[in-house]
Amino acid sequence: MKRRIQIVRLLRRVRLNAMRLLRIAAILALVGLGLIVWSLLDPRPIPIMVAMSVAQGIGTLSFVIFLVVLLEDAWRANRKRKAERDEKEEDRG
Repeated sequence: MKRRIQIVRLLRRVRLNAMRLLRIAAILALVGLGLIVWSLLDPRPIPIMVAMSVAQGIGTLSFVIFLVVLLEDAWRANRKRKAERDEKEEDRG
């Protein structure tokens, strides 16, 4: 839990909200796809090696950023749902 709080504080300090992170993930995905297409159009050893290593790393980073945003959104929705449920129970009681 402490690790998660530290990550959230770091992201807030850098001003990376969900929309900016999603944009970064999309740009990284496009860069990775561009490198892969380059290796398909120019099948020499260097472009293929770049696609297999650099493009794969960039694509993986893009996917991890997307998952972080997705999990953060699900966590916030769950907290909001619990707060609303507790509020309804408090009004009944």
